[in-house]
Amino acid sequence: MVKHNAHVKAFNMYNEMQQKKYIPDVRAYNALIEAVPFIRDNPEDVWQVLEQLLKQMSKEDIQPTLYTFNAVMRVLTKNRDVGRFYGMQVINEMKAIGIEPSLGTYASLLNIHVNPKYPVKQANVLYDILDDLEDQEFVLRHPRDEFFFFEAMCVCSNAKDLELAYKLDALLNTGSNSMLLGGMSFQNMYYSRFFNLITQFESVDAMLEYYEQLVPQALLPFSTMYIDILQSIESAGAYHKIPRIWQDAANYGRKFDENLLDTLLKIMAMSTVDKQLHEEFCSIVSDTMKIARQPDQQRGSNRMRGRPPRSIRVTQKMLNNMVVTYLKGEQLDEARKVLDYSKKAKITPSNIVLEDFLSTCIQVGDKQMALGCIEVAVHHMMTGSSTMADRIKEEMVLNNEERKHLDYILQERQ
Repeated sequence: MVKHNAHVKAFNMYNEMQQKKYIPDVRAYNALIEAVPFIRDNPEDVWQVLEQLLKQMSKEDIQPTLYTFNAVMRVLTKNRDVGRFYGMQVINEMKAIGIEPSLGTYASLLNIHVNPKYPVKQANVLYDILDDLEDQEFVLRHPRDEFFFFEAMCVCSNAKDLELAYKLDALLNTGSNSMLLGGMSFQNMYYSRFFNLITQFESVDAMLEYYEQLVPQALLPFSTMYIDILQSIESAGAYHKIPRIWQDAANYGRKFDENLLDTLLKIMAMSTVDKQLHEEFCSIVSDTMKIARQPDQQRGSNRMRGRPPRSIRVTQKMLNNMVVTYLKGEQLDEARKVLDYSKKAKITPSNIVLEDFLSTCIQVGDKQMALGCIEVAVHHMMTGSSTMADRIKEEMVLNNEERKHLDYILQERQ
């Protein structure tokens, strides 16, 4: 009945059995314990019913099992105020009658002590647990056992405690304990939280060493993970690591993620690196432009396969950063292509970026590129068009035909 959510009916049947002197077996009591939160709302009432059931089991000489105590602990996770008071008492009682708590028992104990405002308190509970379990090897004794390592790593993550995470991971890698990590989803969530802590507190070299160990054997990388990696690389100034990380992200299908691309482009645009690395950054920007143009190039073939074209939405910030990266890499022609794309995509570049583009044109003496810059500004009806045109007249030597062409461009704005 409990399996089918008939909790009240289950207790009614239990009361009838008691009246008729029928003795339920331990599995029936375990089911009744699980049903208690559904028939009582008040936490103290919940604990009172649990006590009554456990006392009745003792009176009927029914030996509780691991499943019995884990059911009690699960109930206490739903009544944390009571659970914080009685949780350890339950575990001590288990040990007193010779039942060793399983990992699932400790997973429930961690849940009992969840407190988003004070994650360190929960971390202290986990430190105590790990001190007791250190160097031990476990086997699966209860379905909840597979929740322990993931939920424990969540505690480490919430408390931002890398030392605790390393201690937990050492237990996971003791003997065959890794078999208790659960399925692929739990494994991925465990290692993603673990790696996130590593990106926050370890050096870039140590972070990338763990990256090599975990990806893809234990962790299927996702976009936010690569964002964390890039931000760590930026903080450490290890910009030479970016091309490798971008290549991996693309290989694992993350090149269409706009947040990742936005982060990548911003970091490259703001960096100060040598000419060779700038050229590699420009190559990455070219990859991004190919992705941006991909719907037009592949629309027909994708429709024939019955799939919508994959694309990204290029924002103004992304476009600005593309232009800046090309300018730093001394690739004026490629920067101009991005500005031409801005007209088609209806993305207005910033005045500062166009001013930088124009300054580069003036510096290298490329009058055609400079006039093209004014065309872009006029197309987007930017207020600085006239000022930029005046700069061209003052700082570049134009022949009559070029001056007429510049005036013609400006007239189109009116």
